[in-house]
Amino acid sequence: MNRISSKVVEVNLEDVANKMNGYSFNEQIMMANVNILNRVHLKDETRKELSLKLDVVILVLIKSGTLTITIDYITYTLKENTMILLSPYNIITTTDPTPDSRYFVLMAKRDFLEENAANLNLSIKPYELFKKEPSIPYITLKENQAEMLNKWFQTIYNYLKEDEKRFKLTLLHKTFSILLIEIFNVILDKREEEVKFGKGENEEKRNITDRKIEITRKFILLLHQYGEKEHKTTFYADKLFISAQYLSIILKENTNNNTSKWIANHLVNRAKILFRANHSITEVTEQLNFSDQSSFGKFFKKHAGVSPKKYIGSLR
Repeated sequence: MNRISSKVVEVNLEDVANKMNGYSFNEQIMMANVNILNRVHLKDETRKELSLKLDVVILVLIKSGTLTITIDYITYTLKENTMILLSPYNIITTTDPTPDSRYFVLMAKRDFLEENAANLNLSIKPYELFKKEPSIPYITLKENQAEMLNKWFQTIYNYLKEDEKRFKLTLLHKTFSILLIEIFNVILDKREEEVKFGKGENEEKRNITDRKIEITRKFILLLHQYGEKEHKTTFYADKLFISAQYLSIILKENTNNNTSKWIANHLVNRAKILFRANHSITEVTEQLNFSDQSSFGKFFKKHAGVSPKKYIGSLR
């Protein structure tokens, strides 16, 4: 059986660039400067292509308007001067921009990202950064930070756009490295402000909040790693050395979904991805570790609202 990886799905950056009227280079980096969108078309494409975990890091800089995006089953409505940071640890489900929205979308493969980071001799490694950051996948920027990041996003976009640019790869690496440094500076500034906020009488409360965010983040990573095979809440609670009840309380508090809902959403999302890749009901039942097609069918209909057969039919 030809299985899709349970961790990430490979992205063809050239195809994405064509769909978004952007530009790519050597299947390593892609950028689009989104100004005017057919909202219905974007939402349809997102449901077909982006309801999954991707093998790229995605940076979105919102310049104006509003972008509503669902990440890890949580919906955020974000305005101008916001930067979204997404990695293969995130599940992207839907996006819905307002007509006046304008934003940069940058996608980079892991090799490209880490090659640039290695040349900078930074103490922070990009992929480790995504693991360590809180579960909120965006940063609200100050005006000067937004202006600085916009400058380097625009420069990278201009280099990608030019067909016959001399030393194009070198220029992309140098500029992307500068962008990484600026992003790290923004993140470190944010951390320093959070430390200041946590001092004094608020410190104990802040520590408890940080601990809950850390548990939420670790749970999401565990779900991405084991979600296809492990369906019981106790499995994840044991991995986190807490009770199943406490885990559910924390998730409900931080994400508005309890543990069972997270697991169900993950399984339904994975099933839909596999169905879109022309896997049969039998194959999906086996890959998602259900005992038989009947139990899988009842589960899918309960949480997706339609039977597997009807869902497959809707894709044709």
